[in-house]
Formats: sequence, structure tokens, C-alpha cells
Amino acid sequence: MLNAEENPVNKRACKREPSGLVVKFSIDGTPCHGIIKNVSERGMCIETGSCPPCESTVNLRIDSGKEHFEIPVKVRRKEKADRFYDIMGVEFLKPTKKIVQFINRFKVHSEAE
Repeated sequence: MLNAEENPVNKRACKREPSGLVVKFSIDGTPCHGIIKNVSERGMCIETGSCPPCESTVNLRIDSGKEHFEIPVKVRRKEKADRFYDIMGVEFLKPTKKIVQFINRFKVHSEAE
């Protein structure tokens, strides 16, 4: 049996690592939040009750213990469940060194398990 990386049908360009961190953002000035379901080198999948339109740019705010990140992303896709969009896939616009280090922590954590 093939794993996800060996499966030619798999559309993922990068391996995804699980998360559970809370992310904050705003849509037209209205504060919103979500939970990062998984993260990769290129972006994240976020479960939220409020999804901005596809192709819109959003600044995500993540508080991770002592560190605080503000990450500009573009909404690439939305998924609907029970008639509501509640999951969005976002792409990092400018992955800084700090963001890359943050993402690499997920890889180290999942490899240790």
C-alpha cells in the first residue's frame, strides 16, 4: 500500500503537519478566530466559522507562548460543511525566516512522535 507521499493521486505539494493553535484575523474590521488544523511550508488549513472570500488577503495573528506572529496569507480555497463555509486553505505570501522556523517546529514535533 502507498503512503500519501508515494500516491500519485495525492495533490499535496508539501507534507502537512497537524496543529491545534488558535489563529486570529479580521474580516472587514470584524474580529474572527479559527484553529489551525495543519500547516505546511506553503500554507495552512484553518477551521473557522468565518471565511473571507477566496483570493482575498488576510493577516493572521498567532500567539504561541512567548512568540507572536503576524502572517500575511491569501485565501486559496474554502470548504463547506452543513451549508456553511467552515474551513479555509491559505497560502503564505511572504514566508519570513521566523515563520519558516515556526513551521519547522511542527515537523520536529511530529517526527518525535
